[in-house]
Amino acid sequence: MRDSLDVGTSNATIEIRTGAKPAAVTDAATGTLLATLILDKPCGTLSAAVLTLIANGDAVAVATGTAEWARWADGNGAVRADSDVSVIGGGAEVQLTTLSIEFGMVIPLVSATLSY
Repeated sequence: MRDSLDVGTSNATIEIRTGAKPAAVTDAATGTLLATLILDKPCGTLSAAVLTLIANGDAVAVATGTAEWARWADGNGAVRADSDVSVIGGGAEVQLTTLSIEFGMVIPLVSATLSY
């Protein structure tokens, strides 16, 4: 999975969005885009079939809303995965300090993992 996220000349991203997660990654994104986290390149570390992602700094919120899901895209912008979002300890693949996002708020990536 790391190699597929790291393709392209740009860095992979994780979009934090409101609303219901689409049924498939091939479906159009739903809800409002709250923020986009840019990942390092390589985007993370591999251990025991788990990819732990590393953000390249914090994101700044571009809208206000409740974070409900995340869309992962590779360096070419192709969608690679959708995942749930929770607060720290909530068990989702992407974990944030809060799900209540306000325009202009700085959003650090606390944890993002994918099992494969």
